[in-house]
Amino acid sequence: MSAKESGFKFKEKVDTYEIIYKMTNSINGLAKGNLTRTANIYGTSRNRLRDILKRRVSPPTLDTLCIWINNLYVKTGVRVVITLTPDFKTYYSIIDDRKNKIEGVIEKTKT
Repeated sequence: MSAKESGFKFKEKVDTYEIIYKMTNSINGLAKGNLTRTANIYGTSRNRLRDILKRRVSPPTLDTLCIWINNLYVKTGVRVVITLTPDFKTYYSIIDDRKNKIEGVIEKTKT
């Protein structure tokens, strides 16, 4: 086995850009001056969050997204529920402290 084949690489990746954008928007993190506060809530840097929102870098993995969702709930009370199906459809629901609900589905794009 060569060096390239030895590491386990995912061939399929769940697109998490939209979920992060909606989570950030639900706490008014997209407003001017709030990106640093939002990045601190998630536990990442402001530049990394900005690059993710502008789709300049690869989206965070599901384990990182789960950490961000936990931090968001603990620090702001916003609840996020994600359901993944075997055909790579991602259903999400975001409920903020004012009981506003954002729901959506992300379907895997055909490449």
